[in-house]
Amino acid sequence: MPTGGLFMSCRQPIYLGFAPVSWTAPVWSPDWLALALVWSAYCGLGPLWKEARWARRFTPEFARYQSDVPYFLPRLRR
Repeated sequence: MPTGGLFMSCRQPIYLGFAPVSWTAPVWSPDWLALALVWSAYCGLGPLWKEARWARRFTPEFARYQSDVPYFLPRLRR
């Protein structure tokens, strides 16, 4: 269970970085818009399944980590 580096600011830094990338296409089409919407939804909701597995595996440590670190949007100050 990673807790150092960017994981000290938010629990999903990888998904937080990937979601905006899907919105930076130089040319837009209806299918790209649909793809960006689906990817962004997955980046926000998909990690909940990973966190459920971690909660079962690292019960006390992960509960403490969840209470200390925000899910998606990082805190600027501790």
